[in-house]
Amino acid sequence: MLVSVVRALVAVVAVAAVLAAPASASAAAAPDAHAVRLHRPAKVGDKFAYSADATVVQTMTVNNAGQIKTLQTRSIAVHFEGTEHVLAVNARGEPTRAEYVVAECTSREGKQNLTVIQPGRLVTVEAGKWQSRIDVDQGAFTIQDELVARSVLSLASTDHPGDDECFGTDKPAKPGESWPVRADGLVRAYAAAPGLKVKKQNVSGTIKLAGLETVDGTACMKVQGKTKIEHFFPPATDLPEHSRLQDATMEYKFTKLLPLDPAGQCLMDSHSTNLQLKLRVDDASIGSDIPVEGKLLRTVGIRRKPLK
Repeated sequence: MLVSVVRALVAVVAVAAVLAAPASASAAAAPDAHAVRLHRPAKVGDKFAYSADATVVQTMTVNNAGQIKTLQTRSIAVHFEGTEHVLAVNARGEPTRAEYVVAECTSREGKQNLTVIQPGRLVTVEAGKWQSRIDVDQGAFTIQDELVARSVLSLASTDHPGDDECFGTDKPAKPGESWPVRADGLVRAYAAAPGLKVKKQNVSGTIKLAGLETVDGTACMKVQGKTKIEHFFPPATDLPEHSRLQDATMEYKFTKLLPLDPAGQCLMDSHSTNLQLKLRVDDASIGSDIPVEGKLLRTVGIRRKPLK
């Protein structure tokens, strides 16, 4: 089940992880207020020291005639270290093709530690409509390895509303100030993912300019956001076999560390997606029409440092 639900979550996160769009002009900021621009256009040739960590945790709880049973929790953690080189961008400055030289790419599930991609390999990532295509210069990915690699190496999907259309504000903001999520943008973003159903009235959330920080001599703003989508319905093809979805809720949280200079690239992007499912399942091992509650939590943390 983990793989099938992860596949659904790939589409969710490819949208929510934030795609970008040009920001509209706003009035000049007051001395203690700042224009908040989440989308930072990239240029061909940009290079970064790149590190990423991701975890996926799945828990399942079965309620069989009042007997509550928690099935075995599954958890996988992925770590990547390397360099990122932007090879192509679109008209909005979104990377559409990038390559990564691997210093380390490992995964851990339980007591098992594996090397997913050997050090020194070159991985090419190309943006797609709802998920990126990943190729390695030697050999080929297994299905499992591709899912693992995609959790730490992925580009924003094409033809989507961007960060500013979903989470931005046209007004300068002072540290501590907040504004509502742009539900229209999020609905349009999720509409591009195959089979996902989202209604505007079920979308809520708040974005906040949490504060200012200096990182390696660069003045930055910290932007945090939280959104919630109720009655969120992944495509039926991505649900476990012999299951029927009763309801689902998705929560997405993020923190971005962005230079005050709007030309500066995002230095840190951490985000989490928490998908909670209520299912009815027919399974010979536990019975028929059994209520099952599932939770899938995916967290990702990415850091970039510009290279000369």
